[in-house]
Amino acid sequence: MQQPPAETTVKTYHSAKEFQKDQPKMAAQGWQVTNTTSSQPRAGVGRIVALGLLAAVFKPKPEIIVTYSRAAGAAPALPPQMPKGLSFKEQVEWHQEQNAAKQGMPAGLSFKEQVQWHKDQRKK
Repeated sequence: MQQPPAETTVKTYHSAKEFQKDQPKMAAQGWQVTNTTSSQPRAGVGRIVALGLLAAVFKPKPEIIVTYSRAAGAAPALPPQMPKGLSFKEQVEWHQEQNAAKQGMPAGLSFKEQVQWHKDQRKK
C-alpha cells in the first residue's frame, strides 16, 4: 500500500494558459500534479442581471482544479528574510550581500576587494 503524501495543496486556474505558467513554478518547489478536474462555475446574480437572457447562452469559462502533492522534505529551503526595521541604506547593503553570496563571493569584502574578486572570477 502506498504512503500518503506529506503535503497536498489544491489550486484553481481560470485558464489553461494560467496553469501552464504556474505549473513549472510549482514543480521547481517540489510539487507534482496528482489530479486535475474541470468545473463549470455558476453564473452569479450580477452576471444574470447584466446579461439578462444572454447569461444562459454565454456561460462563465470553466475552471481547472489541480491537486498537487510533494513528499516530506521535498520543500526547498526558504531564502533568508530581510530583518525588519532596516534603513534604506541597510536594506540595499543586505540585498547586495545576498546577491554576492549567491555568486560565491566571501562576505565582508571592501569595495576594492569586491572589484578584485570579480576580476579574478572573470580570469577563471
